[in-house]
Amino acid sequence: MSPTFINIGPGRCATSWLHEILLAHPDVTMASVKETEYFNSNFHLGDKWYEDHFADEGKTASGEISNCYYTDPEVAKRIFQYNPKMKIMINVRDPHSLMQSFHQFGVRRGLPLGPLQDSLGEHIGKLMGSGYQYRQRRNQLTEGDTISLQESVLLSVRLQSFFETFPRDQIYLFVYERLKTEQEQVLAEIYDFIGVDSNYQPPAANEVVNASITPKSKSVARLATQVSYLLRRMGMYGLLSRLHKSRLVKKVFYSDTALKQSVKVNPREVLDDQDCDVLNEEIRRMIQLHPSLEPWWTRLLAESTPNLHAPTASAGT
Repeated sequence: MSPTFINIGPGRCATSWLHEILLAHPDVTMASVKETEYFNSNFHLGDKWYEDHFADEGKTASGEISNCYYTDPEVAKRIFQYNPKMKIMINVRDPHSLMQSFHQFGVRRGLPLGPLQDSLGEHIGKLMGSGYQYRQRRNQLTEGDTISLQESVLLSVRLQSFFETFPRDQIYLFVYERLKTEQEQVLAEIYDFIGVDSNYQPPAANEVVNASITPKSKSVARLATQVSYLLRRMGMYGLLSRLHKSRLVKKVFYSDTALKQSVKVNPREVLDDQDCDVLNEEIRRMIQLHPSLEPWWTRLLAESTPNLHAPTASAGT
């Protein structure tokens, strides 16, 4: 079965919540694994390999979420060549908080990272996983693997190929900040966009999915990452999904105490003025390109004030 919609990321923008509410809809079929990564890392495997991830259940809509599609400039063209009518969902989030969330996710995976302000040059593929180390060992890293953490949150650049390739009415902008106050409206818009009953209320709509958690140790985190990747390589997507949702797994391997003790930094307080200016300029550029962001993102600029305690731009590079 061929998909009718694709969410291209980025991750850390409620994509796990999105996956659950799509999976719950009676008229929607989702891929057997949340991230097929077909159009970036697995394109050489061919369309049949890709389509085998979608059950032919005769439903109205079918799709997938691959968090790193947005990082690879070839993906938009490949998707369009596969199906020029494909509906594209794109996630957007305040670049300051998105950067912090990416970094925290890398820490959660047990990576030996320094503080956020010293990690801006880290490869986003390394932080997000998804077979990065496997491809690195084989000298097969993609362009999307190797963009930096800082580059990964500059969405005006990363998304350009999609807006140049697909008609605007085939693109839905999923604004992360809207979920706090407009969840029901966002839910209805998503269902309507993919062509299914927008009045359906999924049981998981109000649940927090894949919230930030902290492993009991870095070795535990690395083990979890390795097991996850191994199961993907073996095609055991069902088992991987069950383990991911298991409360027992979370209880055994992750710690509420560690989460409480972990420090969640505000990029506006730790980045130097030059790096903060880059992110603030990105907010302005995104608002200019996508005016629907103005009610949600203009206020973010007011939160950004010069950081007198951060190192100077020259010292931070």
